[in-house]
This record gives sequence, C-alpha cells and structure tokens, in this order.
Amino acid sequence: MRKEILSNIVLPILVIGILAAVLTTVLSEAYRPLGVYGLYLMIPIAAGLMGYLAALSKPKVKPIRHQAENNAADPVDPTDSLAHHLTDLLRYSVQMLTSQDLIERYHSFNELTERLYCRLTGRSSVSLWCPDSSREMLIECVSGMNQGTGETRVANHTPSQIPLKGECAINALETGKPYIVPDISRYRTENQEPDAWQASVPLVRKYGQPLLAMIEWVGYETLTASQKKELKARFHHAAEISQLFWQQLQAINERQWQMEHDEFSRTLRADVFVERGQEWADQCIRKDDPFSVVVLSIRGFRRLFAGQSQTWNQISGLIGGKLGDILNRSGKAYLLGRMADDVFALIMPRTDTYLASQIMQSGLKTLNEEIGQTRQSDFGDILSIDLAWMAADKRLYQGRLSDMLDRIYRSFFNTDRTIEHRHEFRLTLHESPVEAV
Repeated sequence: MRKEILSNIVLPILVIGILAAVLTTVLSEAYRPLGVYGLYLMIPIAAGLMGYLAALSKPKVKPIRHQAENNAADPVDPTDSLAHHLTDLLRYSVQMLTSQDLIERYHSFNELTERLYCRLTGRSSVSLWCPDSSREMLIECVSGMNQGTGETRVANHTPSQIPLKGECAINALETGKPYIVPDISRYRTENQEPDAWQASVPLVRKYGQPLLAMIEWVGYETLTASQKKELKARFHHAAEISQLFWQQLQAINERQWQMEHDEFSRTLRADVFVERGQEWADQCIRKDDPFSVVVLSIRGFRRLFAGQSQTWNQISGLIGGKLGDILNRSGKAYLLGRMADDVFALIMPRTDTYLASQIMQSGLKTLNEEIGQTRQSDFGDILSIDLAWMAADKRLYQGRLSDMLDRIYRSFFNTDRTIEHRHEFRLTLHESPVEAV
C-alpha cells in the first residue's frame, strides 16, 4: 500500500512540481525578449500539459495492449513509468520551445506527439506529411519510429513522396478534423504504404498547406471490436491535446519569423541574411560548388523619396516582396535580404554569374509585369524607378560574406559603366511615359 502511494501519488506530484519549475524558468528566459507576449505563448503549452496529466491520471486511459503483448510474459519495462514519461515530456517540450532551429522544433513536436499517442493509445508511430500544391502527392516532413519498434530513422533518411490517395489522408484534409479508419482490413493492401495508416490529424498552418500527422498502431489488427471502439475515443482525446502543442509551436514559429524578417518586404533582415548566407557560402567553398551573390540597388531613391519615408518603405517593400515571390516560383534555392532601405542582396548556391544574370533578368521582367497590376495609389505620383544590380561569384569571396557584399555595393559608384555583370533596369509603376530618374 505504501509503495503504491509512493509510485502513484507522491512521485507524480514530485515530477510535476519539478516539471513546472523547470518549464517556468526556461520559458521565462526564452521569452524574456518578447515581454508580455511571451506569457501568452505559455498558455497553450500549459493547457496541453494539464490535459495530458489529467488523461494520464484516469484509470481507463491505460495503453491498449494487442493480443501478442497480452500473451507474452515480458518483464515490466522501466521506461513505461509515469516518471520516465514525464521526463521525456519535459525534454521535448523544452526543446520545442527554445530551439532556434525550425527543423529541430518540428522534430521535437513529432517526438512529443508520438509519446502522447504511445502513452494514451498504445505503441504507435507518428510522422508528419504535407500535401503538394496540387494535392496529388504527400511529401514526408518528419518521420517517426520504424513500425513502432522504437528505432528512429537515420538522420540522412531520404524523405518519401507518395500519391495522396488513401482514405485516411484524404478524409482528414477534406473535413479538417481528426480521422480514424473504421475498418482497416478493407483498405490495407500489401506493399501499399498509405494504407498502413489507421488515423490522421490535420495540423492547420496560417500560411501554406496543412500538415498531416499520420498514425499507425502496432498490432491494430489483433484488437477486438470493443478495444477498437475504446481506442477511437482515446485517439480523439489525444488529438485534442496534440492540437494544443501544435498551436504553441505555430506561435513560436510565427514570432521567430517576425523577428528575422523585414516588416515591409518579408525578406530577411540584414544581420540574419549575413549570418545564414555566410553558412551557405562556406558550405559551397567546402564542397567546391559555385555560388553567386547579387546586390540590387534602387537608384535615385533618396532624391526621389525625400520627405516621403512611408512611400519609400512601401515601394521598396513591394519590390523586395514580389521579387521573393518570383524566386519562390522558380524553384531555385536562394536567400534574399534587405540590407538597407534601398538595397537588397541575394545569394544562390550552385549558380554561376551567367545563370544568376539570366535569373535576375527574367525575374525583373516578371516583376515589371506584376507590379503594374498593383493599385496605382500605392505609388503616389511616382511613375518609374531605375534599378541597378551586379552579380559576383565565389572568386570575389575571401572568407567573409559581409566584405564581399561591401565590395559589390561600392562598385555601383564606379564611373566605369563597362564593369562585368553590372546591369540596369527601369521599373514602370504607371503607364505614362516618363524620363528615367
């Protein structure tokens, strides 16, 4: 009796107390720069933890064991204890909340979700998938455990891409609600991976396609009808809790995005661009791959926009934002940053200056066409703007990207107009013909 009180009451309370103390300390430090906003970010995770712990405290919500497990005389697994489970919960929660790496945050969310379903519904594997823009294919984002064996996939695992045709995924996307297949035996066929999933949970994002958390239970076919009914109820309860963790992750992602991107152009801030671009450049140097850096300057900006700072920022942001959209559609890997009010920088790996020039010329031509569809009132009485840009490759790179950017930018003020890879382009804001600035 004394041992049961210790294991079922005292120990969980002790672990929960430690969990709360550590989370409070970590979160207060992580969100200190965010001020009061940081406190709001803590609400979903706190609600999720409370719901999670409440679920664990219910006698009915013990993991379902399939028939093979029931017949086996396995010793008690120490990793199945509540204390061990809460320790894992703490580790992945803190990692998801504090990591500066987006991919690591998604991996932590997936681990957190997988442990949630394993604890509440039985041994299972959870992976995150995203439909493509045409919703014809599913692309693997984060993989779970291999067939519920507890062995995580290797780090260099190649993401899968499969047709979006299974009932499990299609139903969740169409309804926007968690879905569990009513009778898996009717849909599962040998060597057809989509049909191996028994449930899916849509994870809606503010921008872009929703993700799908796809769930597969080990030994699902051996469960009785009553066990499957009970499993369905537990699945929906676990889905509600996982949505709270998902809301927390999206709030963190959005806040980090705002801190790293320029408000008007949605491009990277100068310091973020230099930091990430430096990593890209060094990686290309190590692999002996080409890369190109382009600096784009809006000519005559200061004279043109004197006394019109709001219009200055709006048009510069519009140019940078639309250029980023065009580069996105091209499918090329790139980083685009706003270095000053009138200067943007672009780095493209595995691209020489000739190809970079072709991409810029095509992109600016498309930009000129699309910007004409923007409301004329956004430009005031400004009819056209001249852009100048110059591309350079890794031959100009001497170990510091910031130095390379400075050298390219200084070349704009060289009176010799025959400099290689220097180009000019007139952007028409209104249809009326005017002289260049």
